[in-house]
Amino acid sequence: MIRIATLLVLLAPLVYAQTGTISGTIYTNSQKPLEGAVVSLLKAKDSSFVKTAISETNGQFELPNIKYDSYVLMVSNVGFQKYIAAPFDFDKPALVLPNIILQEANQNLAEVKVVGKKPFIEKKIDRTVVNVDALIGNAGTNALEVLEKSPGIMLDQNEGLRLRGKSGVVVFIDDKPTYLSASDLTSYLKSLPAGSVETIEIMTRRTSQFIKINSVR
Repeated sequence: MIRIATLLVLLAPLVYAQTGTISGTIYTNSQKPLEGAVVSLLKAKDSSFVKTAISETNGQFELPNIKYDSYVLMVSNVGFQKYIAAPFDFDKPALVLPNIILQEANQNLAEVKVVGKKPFIEKKIDRTVVNVDALIGNAGTNALEVLEKSPGIMLDQNEGLRLRGKSGVVVFIDDKPTYLSASDLTSYLKSLPAGSVETIEIMTRRTSQFIKINSVR
């Protein structure tokens, strides 16, 4: 029994080490850090959507709690050409990608195309808006799965929501605050079909974090 217990203790770190963090920095072609770029992580084998992040004022981004696998990174920002990296393997606790350079888009007005569909992520002055219906392949998913793909949001070991690594996130459902325990809130979000959610608004303040889940009207 002692040998088995010892073996389990030795294997435990390997089990928990199957996820890690992918990070990097985005610059313009004039070598200036690019804020507000949308970073999307896709599985290399089928291009399924995994997680998204938004670059900070210093151009840096972070994708936490990512399972070991092969991925493709896509970066987009208004006024710049979309960047798609070559597939890469992720198999370590922390991976810092080489600097990403976004090239300015051609400003030729004759080539501008108006697209009516909303993007998955919209960065506004005081919040980040997730347009749930714009997420490809969200059929059959639930609200919690969409949250886990959203920028800055992850679950801790107790299934509590964390925003930018901080706990104590206040969750609103249609402008009404929830007063559920972490496990009860997680269970509720799992029971809420993604198709019934129109938008998710993510707001961070100095001392508090908020997530607003807005139902389809």
